[in-house]
Amino acid sequence: MSDGFLRYVGESAPAERVARPLGNEPLFAIIGTALATVAVVASSWYMFAVDSGAIEFNASLGLAQSAFVFLAAIAGYVTLCRWMQAVRTRLVEVRQPAPPTWKIWWGWIIPFYNLGAPYVVMRDLRARVASGNSAVLTVWWTTWLAGYFIAWMLSVAGAGSDIANAMIVAGAVTMIACFVCLVPLIRSISASLVPHTTSPQR
Repeated sequence: MSDGFLRYVGESAPAERVARPLGNEPLFAIIGTALATVAVVASSWYMFAVDSGAIEFNASLGLAQSAFVFLAAIAGYVTLCRWMQAVRTRLVEVRQPAPPTWKIWWGWIIPFYNLGAPYVVMRDLRARVASGNSAVLTVWWTTWLAGYFIAWMLSVAGAGSDIANAMIVAGAVTMIACFVCLVPLIRSISASLVPHTTSPQR
């Protein structure tokens, strides 16, 4: 459905059909996830610098960076889910199958379920509104899972070793790659829903 979803807007102009816009949700989703990515990379740099002895640990700075990461992660989560919700609403309006609202929001939170639910939601949304190669979708979720497991391994193994430092760098790289793949996903799906006017066929 790369031509977008069309509907009549008002009885006064039945000859024109336009797709209802998504508003600023795509932009907010990109900004929110960019902020979360920057926070993770900055936190990784700080952890690496402390473990390598480049800088001394500062409790206040450590608390501040932890708070920044938490708030940025919330911002990324909320803005991305709001964008997904907006796309879902468009699907519902044109009576197309769409993921349930609870899966969009809770799919990121429920343990173990969150290892696949967000991917399924994104895949289903994309399948309804966009076409083309889905490789970027697979790479996006693969890098997200890689970063997720690296963070888990760091929490178990702890910091201070060469392996831990390598994992810190690898985690930052995977999060950057994840964001780089997410942006074209958001743009391609949203592009199918931008307002446009068509003339009726005669």
